[in-house]
Amino acid sequence: MNIHLPFNQLQIIWVLLFAGQLILLVVLLGRARIERFRWFTISIVIAALRQVVSELLYDRMAQIPYTAITLSLAIISVLAGFGVLFELARILFPAASLRNWLLVSTPIIAGSLLALFLWQPWPPRSEYDVHTQLGVLRLMQHIAVHGQLLISIVTILFGLAAIFLTTKSKGFWNSHAVKILFGLTTFALTLIVARILGEWIAHLANLQPLARADQERTQAIIDRLINVPLITMILVQFWWIRTLWLDEGVTKPLPQGK
Repeated sequence: MNIHLPFNQLQIIWVLLFAGQLILLVVLLGRARIERFRWFTISIVIAALRQVVSELLYDRMAQIPYTAITLSLAIISVLAGFGVLFELARILFPAASLRNWLLVSTPIIAGSLLALFLWQPWPPRSEYDVHTQLGVLRLMQHIAVHGQLLISIVTILFGLAAIFLTTKSKGFWNSHAVKILFGLTTFALTLIVARILGEWIAHLANLQPLARADQERTQAIIDRLINVPLITMILVQFWWIRTLWLDEGVTKPLPQGK
């Protein structure tokens, strides 16, 4: 018996992702976590706003203003992401001096920029012209894409630094900051792996001419890879909901009256 759902895969992912963002915001507000994780809360609000804009405005307004809005939100999301990492760094390295901050942050940022440059070099100046609307949009797209990849690399390196360089006090692994960071690291790692695999498959497909059926099959595989980071974020969000609902150091809800 075949069950036909009135929703496609992207719509289901959108609903679950948006629902997770709303529930996470409710938990942050209801459990008084916003004061401690302001930038994290802002990043979730921006992510939810991007979801709403992509769903409600797509094909409902002119292409150029729609693209400008979505790319602006993507760039703002990247900036908020750096704010989240700085916020988590202040919590995980509370006693670090300026010298230690520089010793840790400089190699992370420099290594991330170098990795991004070797992997995705900045396009030549001829690809965009800031004196035209399309040129500005192309520049914004490059900034958004490179910014997303840069913050993903920085997040992974920062996650490694948090594991090996922070002082492991009692309850460290159950702290909210660590679990937020590990969720971000998991998403960033999935995003980079999915992108590398997608580029590799596309490169192999371009090495030799393929039949139309093979081209469609290859494109379907790449499309599924694009959805993998979104599915990962759905799982991470619901993990954050459970984590942030509990107090730090608590692994399960307390019985009534305790």
